[in-house]
Amino acid sequence: MNDAKGVSTSMEAGYLKLEGEYNKLYRQAVGTLLYVAAIGILCTRVSTSRQGDWNTRKRVMKYLKQTISFKLMISADHDLDLVGYVDSDWGGDIRDRKSTSGFFYQLGQSPISRSSKKQVSVVLSSTEAKYVSAAYASQEAIWLRQLLDDLGVAAIQPTLMYEDNQGCNKLAASEKMNARTKHTDIRYHHLRHLVDHGVVKFAYCETDRMVADALTKPLP
Repeated sequence: MNDAKGVSTSMEAGYLKLEGEYNKLYRQAVGTLLYVAAIGILCTRVSTSRQGDWNTRKRVMKYLKQTISFKLMISADHDLDLVGYVDSDWGGDIRDRKSTSGFFYQLGQSPISRSSKKQVSVVLSSTEAKYVSAAYASQEAIWLRQLLDDLGVAAIQPTLMYEDNQGCNKLAASEKMNARTKHTDIRYHHLRHLVDHGVVKFAYCETDRMVADALTKPLP
């Protein structure tokens, strides 16, 4: 019995050691990818990675290798108007039910900025998730407008931001508070201030034309 118990303990220790080495390799691989890709989903598994996560990591590496020749083209052939696209999922993380925000900015026809970021709090509706995402995106709009001004391309008109949720657009343009939105953190309501002062302007965009959609929802 003692021998069997000893073998079992030894096997368990060996398994834990192997699992520790496996997670270490996974963390190193994900750390490398952080320099070249947005991998928010993989990052959530760095402490408890499994074989499926490792396979996903390899798939990302293969994709990056196959698309290494792809480049973003910056062109001055069009009007240098700053335009943004804003999107989010709703409760996409099945563990903590937090949503993911995404935005994409173009200068004329050239992509210049994008972000995919998990929201810090749980929201109660898809409209609220979009509103929080729009608030994040508006901060980038301010910075880009300041940068363009420093480069001699001052933005005269409000920055047009496309959103595929009509409720979010109405919420950003309204000064009213109601029972469904009164709990929203005050830091997100600076968006209304920017709209009121002509810094940003929201317009509806159909979901199938929302280019920021890929930043909030993973491909199957």
